[in-house]
Amino acid sequence: MSIIQTVVRKHRIFKQVALTLSVTSGIIIGDCLTLPAVITPRTNSARAQSTSNNIWTELANNGHSPLLWYSTSFAIASTISASTPIIFNSSISGNPGDVIGLQGAGFGSSPQVFLSLASNSAVPLATVNQGNNYIAAKIPADQPFGLYALQVFDGTNYSKTVYLNQAHAMSFDTPEIAANGAFRIFGRNLLLPGASPTVKFVDPSTGVALSATVVTTGSDAYVLKAKAPSQVNPGVHYDVYVSNGYGGVAGKTKADETLVGRKGGVDKWKLGVAWAADYDFYNNVYNLKTDPRLQVHAVGDGLNNDQPAIQQAINLAARSGGGVVYLPAGTYRLATSGQGLLMASRVVLAGESTNTTTINFGYGQPHGEAGIWWPDGTTVSGIVDLTYRNVNEGGHWQSNFGAGQSSELFIQRARLELNSAGGIFWSQIPKMVLENTTINQSCDPLNQNGGPWHFDGNRYFVIRGNHITACDQYGINFAEDGVIELNHLTRNAQVYVPGRNLVANFTKNIIITNNTFDLINGPDKVNNDGETILSEGGGAQRVNDAGVTTDTSANTLQDSSKHWSQSQFNSKTKHPVVVIVSGEGAGQWREITSNNSTTLTVDRAWDVAPAIGSHYAVIAWSAVNWLIKGNTLQDHARGIQFYDASSLDLAVVGNQMLNNGAIWLRGNQDFTNSSTPQFDLIYHVQVIGNTLTNTRVATDKSQGQGAFIAVQPGLVRASSIFGTSALGIEIKGNSINGIVNAVYSDGYQDGYYNNTYSFQPASNFSDGGIPSILGTILQDNTCKSCTSVFNLNGGAYRTVIWNSRHYGPKLSTRDTFLDGTVHRSVGTVVGP
Repeated sequence: MSIIQTVVRKHRIFKQVALTLSVTSGIIIGDCLTLPAVITPRTNSARAQSTSNNIWTELANNGHSPLLWYSTSFAIASTISASTPIIFNSSISGNPGDVIGLQGAGFGSSPQVFLSLASNSAVPLATVNQGNNYIAAKIPADQPFGLYALQVFDGTNYSKTVYLNQAHAMSFDTPEIAANGAFRIFGRNLLLPGASPTVKFVDPSTGVALSATVVTTGSDAYVLKAKAPSQVNPGVHYDVYVSNGYGGVAGKTKADETLVGRKGGVDKWKLGVAWAADYDFYNNVYNLKTDPRLQVHAVGDGLNNDQPAIQQAINLAARSGGGVVYLPAGTYRLATSGQGLLMASRVVLAGESTNTTTINFGYGQPHGEAGIWWPDGTTVSGIVDLTYRNVNEGGHWQSNFGAGQSSELFIQRARLELNSAGGIFWSQIPKMVLENTTINQSCDPLNQNGGPWHFDGNRYFVIRGNHITACDQYGINFAEDGVIELNHLTRNAQVYVPGRNLVANFTKNIIITNNTFDLINGPDKVNNDGETILSEGGGAQRVNDAGVTTDTSANTLQDSSKHWSQSQFNSKTKHPVVVIVSGEGAGQWREITSNNSTTLTVDRAWDVAPAIGSHYAVIAWSAVNWLIKGNTLQDHARGIQFYDASSLDLAVVGNQMLNNGAIWLRGNQDFTNSSTPQFDLIYHVQVIGNTLTNTRVATDKSQGQGAFIAVQPGLVRASSIFGTSALGIEIKGNSINGIVNAVYSDGYQDGYYNNTYSFQPASNFSDGGIPSILGTILQDNTCKSCTSVFNLNGGAYRTVIWNSRHYGPKLSTRDTFLDGTVHRSVGTVVGP
């Protein structure tokens, strides 16, 4: 491609320049970023008008006063042989007037995106940004809303169709459902304005389809409430098909998971889950003080040891096929040198209420046994309507509640006074509920107790309506299909305890909605920690490797320089994947099913076989299919962070953050250890409609983060950019209220960041023209009193900053050199 460049002039004034442009690519001339364009004459042609854009850009030169550069470039494209365009990654939602992005292969030098509704002919979209097999296009503002079919045309061939605004059901809040049972679907584009969604249950063995009833109240694009069909049959694994009402047959999609039919029953303990019907023994009640079937009765005076009486009742209820051990009003003392109580299958421990029934544990010298323990294999068991208190008589008790390899456990309407001992440690539990419970855990810097709860390896869990106060962190590592909602989670900053708040690594289908995260006894005390919500890749548990492709087949990738152990990447808990991060086939990822010393076998064929020399990374996603929506976060040192980790399909939507740091998407490229090089990816993320407000004026960097939203892959002692870490990030409709020139931890000020962080770059750093960040779209965002609103550098390619507003200083965009490179961001477009 030959380029003829004309730089018009440079101003040191804040002024908008409008040009009618059709953007083809971005180039760097001298020390300014230009917007190359083909001048398009005004015409009545609808197609010509649709490819016109009003584009302007405003850039800063290394923090100096605002510079306005504007230029025109005339691009004469040489003819290249074209293959059929293939789309690997694309936006999933779009409204009239929105900018959307597509990435793939074979786009050619001047691709065009065409859009059509189900019954209408295709219309060309205005190209906003294009290059590196990436294209951003604008949906016409007058385009009727609906299911949009998109194709890329390279001048000869069209790609296969991808869809905008198509319903995607990612997960359910239950694995099983009874006839007429209530359930929720989580995903994207589930309920959209102007249409009525449908949900169908299909028996794959017969093809019979049953209609569920959709409940629109309380539903939205991310959560859809429904009621199961009355004809659901127990034992049938139903495929579930969802449509948001747009697009006819093309709008109907199959959910990622299935639902299993089951028998119904009474939800005695108000758990709100289908498996609550398994507690069908609720009429068999053992009154600890009066039941004649018990050889020993409890006293409940707080003085006598009632542990033998309670344990006897638990054992008897279990032997009888299930029962409720009822603790009338009183205080029940557990004085034992071992486990306080050993629970059993089909047994519920129930009090009169949290105000009148109390169990006390923690007498004498501390030991490692729990106050209440569910042995491996326990199922259908829980506690309800009581207070549990660790009296911590000897100081520094360690454990209160524990379970492993069990199922269908619950704690409902309880009060847990943990003192400084550990909380609820339930691991490997399919189906559990923690609901309407108050948990208080005091601070003990000498006994880092692990926080109020840890639910590692659990699946289909619900944490709802609880009020929890603690110093230490709580976690859900290696977990799937969890709902954390309507909780009030308070961090006590009275003393410094190293850790975070909610930590979740190697997790999938995690829903965090409508919670309050706040802090008492502040300010928060931090030492490179203090995040409110964190996914950090699992530390020592992470899966890392990277290299250069030496050969491929339809479903393999070979690197002859490797010496992997047999089935090194065959992990059923972490599900390692291989991602092509640069070169031919970049943007594809596949799950690894097996490996030998030099070859990875993947779960499905490549759309485009990676070429010899293409760079790849082996990772395990730390966060997949997350929804963080409608939460209130206040006064923590740091905010929502996906840090030093790989993340896929995240939606961070409508959260209110006051003096609570950032929304930070941060991975690392770290090849310091050549035997296990680390390369993190951030793919397909929506950051939409969040409000970040900062009113604290920090006097030094120790007082927490500023209010910022950042896409920021890191380079650690790197000699080059190995591949693209961040792809398909959309930051839309957010508001930041900051403080000009405030200084905060991590060295960042209030604003938006789409740049690459470089830590101690190699002296021989080589810029190979590989994007670290590709195609971020920042649209409809505002920033008030931000020192610089948008912050970019030479690691960011094809950024679109669209229809954004700032109030306060005149410095809208700061675009700097990435250490070791000779250019600022590549192909950035700002407008209109």
